[in-house]
Amino acid sequence: MCIIIDADVAHLLSPLSDDARPVVDWIERGSGRLVIGGQNTRELLRNAAAVGWVRTLLQAGRARRLPEDVLVAERQNVEQLGLCCSNDLHIIALARASGARIVFSQDKKLHTDFTNGALINRPRGKVYQAVNHRHLLRSDACRR
Repeated sequence: MCIIIDADVAHLLSPLSDDARPVVDWIERGSGRLVIGGQNTRELLRNAAAVGWVRTLLQAGRARRLPEDVLVAERQNVEQLGLCCSNDLHIIALARASGARIVFSQDKKLHTDFTNGALINRPRGKVYQAVNHRHLLRSDACRR
């Protein structure tokens, strides 16, 4: 399964918080993959702790970066739907384009959008917020 890490939790990567540890371990041991691209990448890489980790994951094949043009087109599709209550259309577009169905975020409005079946479906999106959500971190492959 692939995961998207929202920039609002990047600060939990260093020092590594108890809530972020299961996500980091899941990706680093090879069961999960990080998906990045476009605005999400730019926002994540503003956090100095995330820069080296993301670079290492990309080099090790544990992260996948989607092309900007694919994400711009998908974001336009999402915007035309007019269903988002958050300002994170780029995260919804990234999930739709990549097949990632888990987001690590603490943004309640994004949670609402990510679990909206009219935006993300087959399967519906799930939100990882804290260590007690580690059951969401399964070893299934990315949809795409």
